[in-house]
Amino acid sequence: MLLRVLLLLAFLGVTARLLKGRIGLAFVISAVAAGPLLGMDLVTTITHMGASVASISCLRLVIFVASIMFLSGLMAAVGSLEQVGEAVRGFLGSARGGMGLLPALVGLLPMPGGALFSAPLVDAAASGTTIDKTRRAVSNFWFRHIGEFWWPLYPGVIAALELSNIQWSTWAIRMMLLSPVAAAIGWIFILKPVARQDVGTGRNSRAALALAKGMMPILLVPLVVLVANLAKLVIPGWRPDSWVVLLLGVGAAIICVATRWRPSLPQWRAAFQKDRMRSMAFLIIALMAYKGVISESNMAAGMAEELASAAVPVLFIASVISFFGGLVTGIAVGFVGATFPIIVALFSNYHLDYTVSMGIAYVWGFIGMMVSPMHLCLLVTKVHFRADWKPLYKLLIPVALLTGIVSTAVLWGTELVHHYAMNDALISRHHGVGIVGTLRRGKKDKLFALRLPGSIEAPFLPGKDGARRWPLLHEDGRTIAFLEKDDAWRLRIGDLEAARAVTVADSISDAPAWLFWKPDAPPTLTACCRTVHGSRELFMWREGDAVATKLVQARGAHCPFWIGDSLAFFLPAEACWELGTYSLRADSLQMLCTGLPDLVPIDCVSHDSRLAYVATAPHEQPPRGRLQVLSMSTWELQEIDLGVSDLRAPAWSANGDLFFLAGLNSAQYLMQFTPGNPAIPELCSLQVTVRGAVLLPDEHLIIGIAPRKQAGSPYDLVMVGWDGVIIHRVSKRGKSFWGVSATVTPIDPDQGRRTDALAQRRAS
Repeated sequence: MLLRVLLLLAFLGVTARLLKGRIGLAFVISAVAAGPLLGMDLVTTITHMGASVASISCLRLVIFVASIMFLSGLMAAVGSLEQVGEAVRGFLGSARGGMGLLPALVGLLPMPGGALFSAPLVDAAASGTTIDKTRRAVSNFWFRHIGEFWWPLYPGVIAALELSNIQWSTWAIRMMLLSPVAAAIGWIFILKPVARQDVGTGRNSRAALALAKGMMPILLVPLVVLVANLAKLVIPGWRPDSWVVLLLGVGAAIICVATRWRPSLPQWRAAFQKDRMRSMAFLIIALMAYKGVISESNMAAGMAEELASAAVPVLFIASVISFFGGLVTGIAVGFVGATFPIIVALFSNYHLDYTVSMGIAYVWGFIGMMVSPMHLCLLVTKVHFRADWKPLYKLLIPVALLTGIVSTAVLWGTELVHHYAMNDALISRHHGVGIVGTLRRGKKDKLFALRLPGSIEAPFLPGKDGARRWPLLHEDGRTIAFLEKDDAWRLRIGDLEAARAVTVADSISDAPAWLFWKPDAPPTLTACCRTVHGSRELFMWREGDAVATKLVQARGAHCPFWIGDSLAFFLPAEACWELGTYSLRADSLQMLCTGLPDLVPIDCVSHDSRLAYVATAPHEQPPRGRLQVLSMSTWELQEIDLGVSDLRAPAWSANGDLFFLAGLNSAQYLMQFTPGNPAIPELCSLQVTVRGAVLLPDEHLIIGIAPRKQAGSPYDLVMVGWDGVIIHRVSKRGKSFWGVSATVTPIDPDQGRRTDALAQRRAS
């Protein structure tokens, strides 16, 4: 399959060459040719191409890129970029400073062949010096592209975000570190060797204001994005689409140009670059058609199998594919469209952070593009400065390769720092995180256990092959409760360290069960399950008991939780719900609150005198989740309704703040509620949609499962930080994680040695 991928990319490059650089048409021909190569018939191939082209993603991409091209054309027509060049030369008073900064600033406004636009500015900055034509050409070409790692106006970045399903803010946090890397390496190898007499004579401080005014339209775009993100913190329920925000930023920039420079009618017409817009729109439509064929094929799965059997690092192969894609296309949109549909699926089952992995692949595609003789900017730069290929490449290739190596190290370093900082924080608090869950393959389930710090996997609890559901770990880190089925379902209590489990209740049905440990040792469990007779029963088990006790007084209970030594739960009443408690000491049932809304409680958590639970209307379609916060001192009920159906995993922090996950527009957000504050700020957008999530606010962790590729595919165990970035991902080939439970557990200095010894003993 890897050979097929390389063959397909080579076919794309040769086709583009034969078509004299018409990369859009080359994408369409390659998409049609890819069908038979990947085992599809012609009708299926064209169907997948049409579905991808007709998607909202394609339309959104075309509109956004067209608006960027209109902005660049308008700024060129009114002469604002020339003013920026003059201001930079006056502000720096330096030949080599101007040669670096001028193309970098002009590069913030991408345009096809835009290096030709900045080339005269570089010539002007170097006028009167002995700087040779090769160094001028490489400086103009290199510094023009140093922002292409993350700047949101570049079509390549836009396409990368769309195909990888990564938010721009998440991408920019990592990738913006690479622009200073590229600038520093370019300065050392390209500009620093410039002779001292060619450096310059001095600065003109008056030019600073002119530079700020000239750059204002370009800088408005990230400013609008920043304001939108800040607004989400203070406006409850406002969740604008990131692409809409970027489009508003471009619109604000166009308005700024129109009000400051007041373009004439001919200038407005010149800004509307009909031929270039038509060409770019066709290119985007073509790459989306190509993406549709690649995404629907089994190419990525076949490559993953080959890589697994050959023990070839996935990151290395993805980087090679991306580099080759950049080399044969010579344009960022080209290599992203050609390779990212393949690479996304490869990285969905990779241990390294997803954004970092995609970023490294993008870096090497960028390097391939920068040394490609098909790169339009390189061609027009060579022609303008009349440079020769050999000395040009002799200077350019070392700069490009060193930038790729250092950028890879920087991205990998950010992942390692993030991961080890989390483990160090856990160790410094003298507690860790225990995780248990079900590992499913077909109809067979096994239980697994993980412990942090260290992510040491304990062997599975022994037992018969069959179904094991809803595992729940006690905070002692060793006691586990779960439901198991052979002929019938039963409630079992297990000891991870002793590797044994006992049955404490039989005749439990396979309906979802609420399992809830009483806080603090010794372990006491409440289980709310349906029995085979169809009634909902409440069971209680205490450490040392041979069987669980059925609480007949609480028949029909929902969502059990503990208030001190009393067991609390919801009971259905006529057109409402009631809150009751069962006292272990008095062996009596007491009703605390009646008349609660007729909404079915699902997830329930308590903290001090406050209770929070997710509730839904029983017959509402589509279902909409509400978060109910009940004060158990005044019995005042506060409802948080964000208008979304996906509301889950509420959890209190130690200081009394409530955190939960909310799904909106196919994204998942981490939200915060502080009692007494009406604002519901959004803390982050998660990289992946996490199911069965458990929030540990004081550890700043979200633990759950996420699909490897798409809904219905095998699930991986993921640990997500409070910034929405995946910290750790655990995958099992051919198996799917399910039913994850996590809790804070005490640790001691000997924990690592004990766990290692335990793993070795069980393995033997």
